[in-house]
Amino acid sequence: MVKLTELETKAMTAISKLTYAEYGFSDFGVDDVAKKMSEPTTKIRGVASSLIKKGLIEISPSSDEESELVYLSNTGYEYLGRADEIE
Repeated sequence: MVKLTELETKAMTAISKLTYAEYGFSDFGVDDVAKKMSEPTTKIRGVASSLIKKGLIEISPSSDEESELVYLSNTGYEYLGRADEIE
């Protein structure tokens, strides 16, 4: 099991709440996660970097290439107990 800090756990909870659609879909970025957590975006960017290293999330450019989208990885879904949503 992956060990998370308190802030990483809060970020994963926020990401889980923002992930409402089917597996592999995202329409939110790090800014949205920060807003959901009431934390500065710069702080959450650091947390996101750590979660990427732990294999729980991925960040990809959006279609407009002006922003980034946050996705749960397979490991992230499993960590959150949502493995049944993986196709």
